[in-house]
Amino acid sequence: MNAKEFLDKKINNLVNSHPDLKQIIAKLARLKRNCRLFGTFALLGLILGIVILIASTNHIIPGVEYGSQAIIILFIIGVLGVVAGLILLIFWYTARKKVRVEHFDEKITNILYDDQQIQKIYSEFYYKFVDDKDTDDFEIKIVKRIPDITSEYADYRSFVKKRILAINNNTQNSFNFLYKNKKVTFFIKTPRKFIEVYYTTDSKGNTVRHERIHYVSNAAVHMENTKYDETYNGVRVVQEKDPVKGLFQTDSIEFNKRFYINVKENDIRGPKFLSPRLIEKLSSLDIKNIYSVGIEGNIYADWFLVSQSNFKHDVCSFSTVDVKNLPTFIKSVIDKIASDFYLFEHLFDCVRAVY
Repeated sequence: MNAKEFLDKKINNLVNSHPDLKQIIAKLARLKRNCRLFGTFALLGLILGIVILIASTNHIIPGVEYGSQAIIILFIIGVLGVVAGLILLIFWYTARKKVRVEHFDEKITNILYDDQQIQKIYSEFYYKFVDDKDTDDFEIKIVKRIPDITSEYADYRSFVKKRILAINNNTQNSFNFLYKNKKVTFFIKTPRKFIEVYYTTDSKGNTVRHERIHYVSNAAVHMENTKYDETYNGVRVVQEKDPVKGLFQTDSIEFNKRFYINVKENDIRGPKFLSPRLIEKLSSLDIKNIYSVGIEGNIYADWFLVSQSNFKHDVCSFSTVDVKNLPTFIKSVIDKIASDFYLFEHLFDCVRAVY
């Protein structure tokens, strides 16, 4: 049984053992379907009604005399179309409001976390597909069940430029285990939504306000450092072009094209930190957006994603935003578990390569 088949079986068994979960998802799906239908037909009714009203009151229908019975009938149809559109708009708003006030995320999550069912699936997946002889005592720590996003009106570039190393401080869900008796933790920070406001001038000279949105996600693996002393704090390998000349260079052309280490060419910490194993690992990376591997007390590897539409929630937190029915819910849970482990394994491999 491969990883996908394992998750598919486990999540389907979990869902099938909870009829109440199926009922909640069915209700959520029904409300979302109503939102789409009411919204679509409300828009059609309003547009067609307004077009018919304009046509019937402005003498623009060829061959039809103004004030005739046909015009009166068209006018009535236009009025009915607008009224129907407004009524459907009220239904759309009511259904949309129900989706919010019913707290579906909370209800669904409470069932998933009941008796630590979802955590057990994560643990089983780890021991079946990730664990090796050097790792032990895996556990998943939950401090936040409902996923969220922090929003701010700012330029995302200022935040990304700093690339501040992610620290947990017991505010994020996390994987925790031992690797060769050293503590390791993996977590994904709460995604940040940056809203940049800008203005343009239209053809009539009016000032128009716009918003440009970017999401920033970041994650990190931290491992207890027993190899390097405090003089190595701040040393890091970054997946970017050299920002300045005179930095340490390796013998690997492929590595030097993609990475730099922030120490001078005559700094002994460069060759001591950049072991052949680490160089080989980083040179062969096939995952985008791993930003750096370095030492800041612990040994760490971090990851950043900047996107106008995509972002990653906390480890083991599930959103119902894209859920349309039961199959899409099951798929979203499977995809979330798989993506959590995919990101974790690549970051952990980078940290492990330091040893």
